[in-house]
Amino acid sequence: MAATTAPSSPAIWPVGDVGGGVRARRSTGRWRGHCQRACGWLNIAIHEPPAYSAAADNPGLGPQPRLYWGPKDPDHYATRYEAEIYLDGLSRRTFALTSCDTLWDPSRAPEGKHVIGVEEFGAPIRLFDKNQWRDIEKRFNRQLIEHWSHYAPNMTPDNVIAMRSYGPPDIFNGHPDMMEGGYSAGSTIAWQQGRYRPIPELSGYKMLLDNVYNCSSNMYSGSGIGRGSSVNCWNTIAADLALAVN
Repeated sequence: MAATTAPSSPAIWPVGDVGGGVRARRSTGRWRGHCQRACGWLNIAIHEPPAYSAAADNPGLGPQPRLYWGPKDPDHYATRYEAEIYLDGLSRRTFALTSCDTLWDPSRAPEGKHVIGVEEFGAPIRLFDKNQWRDIEKRFNRQLIEHWSHYAPNMTPDNVIAMRSYGPPDIFNGHPDMMEGGYSAGSTIAWQQGRYRPIPELSGYKMLLDNVYNCSSNMYSGSGIGRGSSVNCWNTIAADLALAVN
C-alpha cells in the first residue's frame, strides 16, 4: 500500500518496537508540521478553453500544462501579496496557476468541453474559523473569474459550467499529511530536509509496517518536484518486489 500520510499518524505505527518503532516514534515528537503557506485548489468545467489576449504577441500561449497569470507587479507580489492573504484570506490581486489538461487529454471531459485545475496560495487553516473559510472560498470563486477575464476575455461566468473549490480545510481533510493545508506537508526548516525528512527512520519512502510506503511531500523530495515523491516511492516498491521499471 502506498499512501500520503503524516509521520505522526497512528495508522502507520506498529504495536511495540517492530523495526525500531519506539525510537522513530520519539523522533516524530520533534516533527514540525506548521507551514506558513497553504494552498487552495479549484476545478472548473467550461465550454471553451481560455483565449488569452497576450497570445497575439506570444503565439502558442494557453495550452501550457502549467500556466501562471497575474498582474505585472513584482513589488506587490514580494511585499503585499502574502500579507493580504494572511489578513483577509485572499490577495486583492490574483496570481493563479491554471492547467487546462483537457487540451492534452480530451477524455477528461465530454466532447467539446474542458476542465481546468487552478491553484492559488492560501493562509494556514488556523488563521480563520469555519464560517470565515466558507466566505473566503465564495469570494475567491467570484474574484478568480473577474480577474481571469482581464487576461482571457472569454473567461466570463457564461463560459463556466460548474466550479468546485477546495480551501485549506478541505485539502487537510482529504490529505492529512498536508497540515494546515500546506503544500509542503510539513515545515521545510533545515533539520527537516534531505535524509532527515520527515525523520531519519522514515526517510526512505518505507513505513515501519510491512508493505506500507509513503509518497507524500513530507519525504526528502519535498514539494518542489511535481510527482517526485510518487516516482521515488514507486522505484522503492519496484526494488522491494523485484519489478521491472520501464
